[in-house]
Amino acid sequence: MEKINQIIGSSEGWQGTDACLETSLFEYGLIWKEDKDSGTVRFIYTAPQWGGNERRVLTDWAEERADTDVEKEWDWAFTDDNAARFLDSTGITLEEFRRIPFPYQVAELVRYWGTVEIFGESYYPTLTEFDD
Repeated sequence: MEKINQIIGSSEGWQGTDACLETSLFEYGLIWKEDKDSGTVRFIYTAPQWGGNERRVLTDWAEERADTDVEKEWDWAFTDDNAARFLDSTGITLEEFRRIPFPYQVAELVRYWGTVEIFGESYYPTLTEFDD
């Protein structure tokens, strides 16, 4: 957890698709934290231009409203052809996908489409260099 704490400070409240936050960020490329007071979710992801290595990593962030309707926000991903391929990759139906909590829906979109398609280009990513 030392590496992840250099990026986010404290790991309290952060989640990812893996039980280990470092695995979620460094292998799957995404972690998030919900802010119940503001109704937002902050995502931190590895910047696609340069994923890094064991000594340094490039990250960026995005913030979305927790009540975002993914089918409206990323409507292009839910056209007939795109939705069929995307949902086939998840192994679940659209109805099942709709029941997944918002951050996990975004994680599935990122897994399939990538961070550039979901969050946009990373123009000012943060470089973190780790201590030996």
